Amino acid sequence: MAKEVAIFALFMAGAPLPAIATVLNSTPNATRQVSTVNSYTPAQEAFARQAATQAGFTAGPVLFAQDGNFFFNASKDGRSYALTVTPNGQVYASTPTS
Repeated sequence: MAKEVAIFALFMAGAPLPAIATVLNSTPNATRQVSTVNSYTPAQEAFARQAATQAGFTAGPVLFAQDGNFFFNASKDGRSYALTVTPNGQVYASTPTS
């Protein structure tokens, strides 16, 4: 947030664009975090995996996440399922896919 305030202050003070660009690019790419509807944190993933486990599923890698919902291929009792875990921990499984 501090960076946004600094950029706004430079803009309002009539700073030249190169000065604003310098502040904008002052954070290395490795530490820059971009948040989108498809972004998720390790804690959110752990919560989704825990919910799947509590429902009796073994979840594979995250296929994708969107708006807090996680999508996995999972197994239970030797059968495969497509699994959706909601942000509040509800688990929805497809009919067995194999």
